[in-house]
Order: sequence, then C-alpha cells, then structure tokens
Amino acid sequence: MTSKNERALADVATYGIEKRMKMYESVGPEILKALAMSNMRPEQLIAQVFENLAQGENKVGNLNISPELLNSLIRQEVS
Repeated sequence: MTSKNERALADVATYGIEKRMKMYESVGPEILKALAMSNMRPEQLIAQVFENLAQGENKVGNLNISPELLNSLIRQEVS
C-alpha cells in the first residue's frame, strides 16, 4: 500500500473518531456510564456497585453479603 493510500485511510479513521467524540459530547455522563456498563459481565457490575458504595456520599452503615453471592463471585474469578 502506498503512503498516499495509508494517509487516506488514516484520515477516514480520524474523521470517524471525531464524529463519535462529537456525539458523546452531547450525551450526559450518566448515559455514557450506562452504555459502558451494558457490556459488563455480572461480576464486573457487582464490583462496580461495591466501588460506588465505598466511594459514594451515601454511606452504608451495614452491608450484608450472602455467602452464596461471594461463592459465585469467587468461582467465576477462578474459572
């Protein structure tokens, strides 16, 4: 492939990225989070929930986590 063709392909890719970034500018952060989380595995979502609980302003006084939930997370991580 010639450098002229490579440059043209790079320009096309750059244009596509710029258009996507402009689209994301108009979308609120909560929607972007939801889109990012839509492809997460269940154990990733649970980890995100724990992180949000730990860092959020709404502190949780007590949190009970069932042994079944912990076992399922550990099994999935090892598998």
